[in-house]
Amino acid sequence: MREALLDVEEIDLELVLAPRPRKPGHRSVGPPRLARQLREVEQRHRGHRILVHRVDLVRLDDVSAAIDKLAELDRVDLSRVVTIGHSAGGHLAAWAATREYPRVPLTGVVSQAGVLDLGSAYDDDLGAGAVVNVLGHRPGPTDAPLDPLRQVPLDVPVHCVHGTLDDNVPLSQSQAYVAAARAAGATAELTTIEGIRR
Repeated sequence: MREALLDVEEIDLELVLAPRPRKPGHRSVGPPRLARQLREVEQRHRGHRILVHRVDLVRLDDVSAAIDKLAELDRVDLSRVVTIGHSAGGHLAAWAATREYPRVPLTGVVSQAGVLDLGSAYDDDLGAGAVVNVLGHRPGPTDAPLDPLRQVPLDVPVHCVHGTLDDNVPLSQSQAYVAAARAAGATAELTTIEGIRR
């Protein structure tokens, strides 16, 4: 499964999620701006098999709007759409695969040092309170739809990539997710990178 997810020739579309931390007064990236950015990216990459779109995303509805907007682009084959995200973007990439009735369904997820367990991320105070900054409160039972670990098993394969020395998002985030996903019957892989922090 690792090769199927990461082989460039097999992936028709990548959506790279690159969020920035929420700041006071932060305004969400709205669908009109997303649509414009996606059109620009489409024009630059017309005729190529891979479309990479980096956009500052924080809100989940922004992520969903960005993915579903792809359905309106010309010459984009949506038969294989894989999200890729790093750190908080890894959380968003995995969350995107849990959406109900998406206009553009995903076929795979690559999480790079992703925050995949909000409960332990809160307990470990990852990102100096990042979980509370995103949720607005301590994670609880009603936040299960937003927590990738609590959404296993997914219907699509998930490939986690993590540095063994990462002290911002510990390797245990990916290890716990992959173990839980496999135990639930899902397809999940973990690639560790020795000696890498971030």
